[in-house]
Parts: sequence; structure tokens; C-alpha cells
Amino acid sequence: MMATLAFCVSLGPYDTGLTLAAQLLDTNGDASGSAITTGWIEIGDGHYGVVAEIPDGFRGFITVYDASNPTFILEAGAINPEEIVT
Repeated sequence: MMATLAFCVSLGPYDTGLTLAAQLLDTNGDASGSAITTGWIEIGDGHYGVVAEIPDGFRGFITVYDASNPTFILEAGAINPEEIVT
């Protein structure tokens, strides 16, 4: 089964027009699954959102980066299964 996660990133008005991607990391910091490259929307003024499916019960982190520079993380957040509604 998969759960749906909505994630918002606020980068600011100087970071508009970016192509973002994200990667799930497990609690050891290891990549989990493929990069999330589709579904991103620019809400406006450097705010972005994505709705993605993640494995049920996944616990770890999500890192967000500009797809043209995957080694530079722009934002990160925790993912705890207790906070996800399935």
C-alpha cells in the first residue's frame, strides 16, 4: 500500500521558475526509492508544492533540491507515519 504525502517548500521570491525534485531518505540517511521528479507545482513567489505517494508506514526524511544541482539541498523535512492520513 501507498500513502499520499503533500509537501510544501517555501524558498522565497528569488527562487522562482525552478525545476525541483525530492528524495526520500530512511532513518539511516539512505535513499529510499526513486527521486520524486513529477507532480511539482509552483504556487507563486518561490513557493512550491508536490503530492507524492510514499510507502505506508515510511519513517524518515524528504530532501528537496533543484533538479539541475542534486547535491545542493534546498529544503528538508521529517516524515512520520503518525502524521499521514491514508
